[in-house]
Amino acid sequence: MVDLQTISVSLAALGILVAATYYILTLRNQNRTRQAQLFMQIYSQWNSEEFARMRLEIRKMNYESFEDVVEKYGFEVNPDSWIARHSLCRFYSGLGMLVHDGEIELSRVEDMMGDIIVGSWETLKTATLGSREAYGWSELYLFFEYLYHLLKSNGPIIRGTYPNRKIILTNLTDS
Repeated sequence: MVDLQTISVSLAALGILVAATYYILTLRNQNRTRQAQLFMQIYSQWNSEEFARMRLEIRKMNYESFEDVVEKYGFEVNPDSWIARHSLCRFYSGLGMLVHDGEIELSRVEDMMGDIIVGSWETLKTATLGSREAYGWSELYLFFEYLYHLLKSNGPIIRGTYPNRKIILTNLTDS
């Protein structure tokens, strides 16, 4: 037969278990909320007019070699282009570091700006690798390059955080 003390201890243990479970679920939810807020702050900055102008400046770049980059887009020759290039590279490096450290999910970055990041790296690769070699900056924009390789290795951007994304994309192309 079960006595009152056993029931009391069991209920107390059950109460502690419920409280611990609630606490863990609350922490998990807070982490998701924090990640979403952080990402939206980053996305808001990325989507600003200033960043749009910088991305446009990068898209207009046309060069054959690192020497060509220095001639056409170096600080002394074209400071606006140089500032845009380095600002975007630093931004994407910071974003890559946040992904690397698990502060932001890659799928969020991929869904909202992945193809533009890939295109930016492909445009700036020669300039970045040339700068690393010419100036001895072996880790220059390393996390930008890291982010590029992560996005590129995921293949076509169909997977992601939205379960109906494939259906949405199919419906858009059928219209």
